[in-house]
Amino acid sequence: INKITANKGKIYISSLKVVSGKWKIKDNDKPKIKTSYINKYNDSDYSSNSFENFNSSLLKKLYDYGSDDIAEEEENALNLQYDSLASSSASVFRNFPKSNNLSIYGYLNFFINPRAFSTGDFLSVSIGLDETNYFFYNIPLSGLKSWQEIKLKLNSGSVTGISGYPDFKRIKYVRFSINGSSSGEVW
Repeated sequence: INKITANKGKIYISSLKVVSGKWKIKDNDKPKIKTSYINKYNDSDYSSNSFENFNSSLLKKLYDYGSDDIAEEEENALNLQYDSLASSSASVFRNFPKSNNLSIYGYLNFFINPRAFSTGDFLSVSIGLDETNYFFYNIPLSGLKSWQEIKLKLNSGSVTGISGYPDFKRIKYVRFSINGSSSGEVW
């Protein structure tokens, strides 16, 4: 609005959403992994293979969208591109300001779409209080260029491993690590 030529008035905003990229990469992993947010507006491959195209009914149910609302939404996916792992790993992580109590839930569900990977590559998901106290799950990458539901059972008996003294009642830290021998991409 231009102050000089505009008439006096009011603007009403009924809804506002802010998406922020708070995923971090440790300095020693920066040469091996890149993150970005992709969507149907900034990536032509994602436009034709978006989660909305894969399962729009679930997307509507999760976010309480009507049929008109879903067309207006900007669906985003975290894009992990990894390179030159040479039988090592690289990760991205996020710290949340407040603890989340996941003990009241039976599962943590999310979807992945491996776009390129080598046999033996896997995704490791760590959830916990911090980078020394966490549960982790290893998920082999499979199903090239297809959306897959990942369902992690939230109890200490079903995790791949434990570091330190984590507690499902105090989750402030999430890390996605790619373990492999070469390069690839996962949404």
